[in-house]
Amino acid sequence: MTKKLFYLVGFSFLLSCGEEPTEPSSQADCIETSIDVKKLPNSMEVIETTHIVYNSKEKKTIVHYDTIPSLDKVSETADDGSAVLIDKDYDLFITVK
Repeated sequence: MTKKLFYLVGFSFLLSCGEEPTEPSSQADCIETSIDVKKLPNSMEVIETTHIVYNSKEKKTIVHYDTIPSLDKVSETADDGSAVLIDKDYDLFITVK
């Protein structure tokens, strides 16, 4: 009985750790930021950073575009066991103060 209870509690914990979208409590006096990286055909990438500033009544959107070089390709193993080359992605780090 205790073994079944242990597995049930462990399984419930794993289900509760999933990433679920959260809704903001209020958009008054806040800034929403999104980052999107798009690949270009000429070995370049564009980083689109969008900031949406919310005030009590006004809303302002600021968009920045930066062009950066693409990273090299990396070898990965496909589902059938063959090696394939895929584009390496940038790691994004965000600091909030």
